[in-house]
Amino acid sequence: ININKLITGTQDDVSDFAMIAKINKGTFEKLSSKGNFSENEIVEMSIYQIDKDKKILQIISDRAKPFVKNFDFIKGFEGGKLEYESVISKEASNSNLIITNFKVSKVPALAQLLTLASLQGIADTLSGEGIRFESFEMKSNTKDNLLNIEESLALGPAISIFFDGYVDKGKIVSLNGTLVPARTVNKVIGWIPVVGKILVGNKIGEGVFGVSFKMKGPPKNIKTTVNPIKTLTPRFITRMLEKIKSKKNKNEETK
Repeated sequence: ININKLITGTQDDVSDFAMIAKINKGTFEKLSSKGNFSENEIVEMSIYQIDKDKKILQIISDRAKPFVKNFDFIKGFEGGKLEYESVISKEASNSNLIITNFKVSKVPALAQLLTLASLQGIADTLSGEGIRFESFEMKSNTKDNLLNIEESLALGPAISIFFDGYVDKGKIVSLNGTLVPARTVNKVIGWIPVVGKILVGNKIGEGVFGVSFKMKGPPKNIKTTVNPIKTLTPRFITRMLEKIKSKKNKNEETK
């Protein structure tokens, strides 16, 4: 199939779209497609079987917006590159999503969380020009209408967020996580070579590192609660440092 212009529903239409596919009983057994957002921006998608019961879906896109436009909880999204891989079977799917260098704005659930965490300045920025994130990664699995978020980490110059939980489509949302201002993240990183026990807040002169939060309820009536924390979990620090190290290595490779 060759299409001169593919409408995405945003201002990010795809030109010169080409696709080769094998369909069996109404489902894709194999697919390879490619198109252009611009001269230097592409989108590629592929599906292939790894055995008779499993297949892999892969998406690489220089623009993330067409793939997040249907998320009702995000009203504003700019920039971003996306990588997505999902192993799909008849019973369930296991997925990994990565989005880099993007900005979000007008996200009511996040704005409420920031306000409850006494980070009104950042909440105001979110409602206005938006908050930038350097990376977002989510590992999840899906079965029927249940999305289980195994782990999700967003790193940005203003805040970093780490959470897990589940979403039962149309019924209930349940998320638990940690939100940490950038000043805390930077301080922790600076003290790692010197202080062995970095998990206790007063070791670096900070009374509170950030907040733990819970978000639970029907999609249109989610209740959010927050509690100040004086410690960061080893899991949070490990994942945060892995992402920072990966970013540093990539920067060195491009020099």
